[in-house]
Parts: sequence; structure tokens; C-alpha cells
Amino acid sequence: MAFLAIRASNGLFLCRASIPVAYRTKELLQTRRGNLHRTLTRIGSKISIERVNSAPADTEYIFDRYLEGSSTLPGKRILLIGCGTIGSFLAQQLAQCGAGSRDGELTLVDPDLLYPANLGRHLLGAPFLYENKANACAEFIMEQLPPLNIRPVANYAESVEIGPSLYDLVIDATGEEALSIALNHRAVKARPASPPFLFVWLEGNGAVAKSVLTGDLDHVCLKCLKPRLTQAPRHKTLKSAEDIIVERNAACGAGAYVPFPVSRSVGAAALACDHVPTAAQAIG
Repeated sequence: MAFLAIRASNGLFLCRASIPVAYRTKELLQTRRGNLHRTLTRIGSKISIERVNSAPADTEYIFDRYLEGSSTLPGKRILLIGCGTIGSFLAQQLAQCGAGSRDGELTLVDPDLLYPANLGRHLLGAPFLYENKANACAEFIMEQLPPLNIRPVANYAESVEIGPSLYDLVIDATGEEALSIALNHRAVKARPASPPFLFVWLEGNGAVAKSVLTGDLDHVCLKCLKPRLTQAPRHKTLKSAEDIIVERNAACGAGAYVPFPVSRSVGAAALACDHVPTAAQAIG
């Protein structure tokens, strides 16, 4: 059996040729290879030709099938910090937009493990329990989209070197205010050499999703939205009377958590994903 590929201006055509067993001998295929075309011509009526139907699956075909000008992530180097309730879904959406394709790279950073308490609002399921979230997300996404270059880092964000020569965009999806402020300080201190930073988080019990892109010297940074951590933000999105509900499973010793449905996690990830092309276009 042999395959023949013919490339034409309107596509690539494949056919499969089945040669009778009597003619698949070592003598014919190797010793008399120079006369093989004559032999095949002589037994042409005995050769079965079958057209092979296929579909393209290259990265250009998969990730460039969007509206004109919207596919901007192939070839970009993106650092995503946090692979939790927002970051895990965002990692998948970025990958589906082409992050990590061609000569680009999608780096996932998270030091935590996936616990049973996470399953209700996380991309991953039971097969990845007690595995590092960054490693597990990278494994899951690459299984779905093998051509991608995804690099997991099972460590804290402070351990990752950040610079314009390393990343085109840095995304903080941890939702941890202290870490976000620290990352923002890092970015502001390194201006104008720092890559753009995109922050995404939920407020209240998932009532509001926010996404803020920083990096332009003429615009605000994350700290400008809330100059003093002990005071209210400049622009409130929640009613003052609204209290955040915090619960705790005292029986199992788990830490406190803020309850909200998984749809809020996906919505926040989608908001940030829609924001990413703006940053990608800004960096060229």
C-alpha cells in the first residue's frame, strides 16, 4: 500500500494505491527499483486506487479561521499567572485563539494543587486531582490541541523573570489583590521596558467581572484604581450595602471561600480573552 499526494492551486489531493501482494517483494521494491514504474504500468489494471478524504489540521487553518484581523495570538509570547477558577478557563480560551502556536509560547504559572473543593468551578476534573494546576492545565490543553507550545511553571509568580524580551503580554488571573498590586508595582517600576499587564478578577460573590489592561504611560495603572488599599476604590461597582458572603467548611478543615457559580468564572475568563487582542495589537 502506498500514498500519493498531489498539491494543486485549489488544494492537496491524496490517494491510496493497493499493490497486489505478489508484487510487494524485496527484489521488485529494492533490487529492481529502477524499473518499478514500468512494472506498475504493466499491472495497472491490478492496482486499486482509492481517493483519501482528509481535512486540514495545521495551525494556520485551525487558528486563522476567525474574522479578518481578530486572530492576533499566533506567534505571541504570553505569560498567564494563575490557573485557578478564572485562569484555567482563560488558558483554554487563549489556546483556542492560537496562543502557543507557530513560534509563540503560552506560559502557565501556578504553585497550587487541584483539590476536590476546586472541581465545582475549574476547567479540570477528577483525573487531575492533587496535581499541580499549571502542569495539569498544560497537559489537558495540549491533549486537545497538540500543535501548541505550552510551558507550565509549578511555582510562585515571584520566581518568574518578566521582561519585554521574554513576554509580549503578562496576565494576572489570580484575583489576589496583594499579588496583583505587587505585579503592578513590578510593571510600573520597569516602565517603559515592561510588557503590558492585563489583570482580571471578580468582585463580590461573582457579581462583577473586571479586566484592566495597563502598560501605556499615558493611562492609569492598577494602583490608580485604588490608591490606598484600606480605602474604597475610585469607581465603585458594587452597592455599599452589599456584603460579600464568605463560607467555611469547618468540618473538613478547609479554608474560607467566596461562593459563586462557575458561570462567573467562565464569564470573567471570556472578558479577559476579549481584551487580549487589544493588547496583542498594541504590541504589534
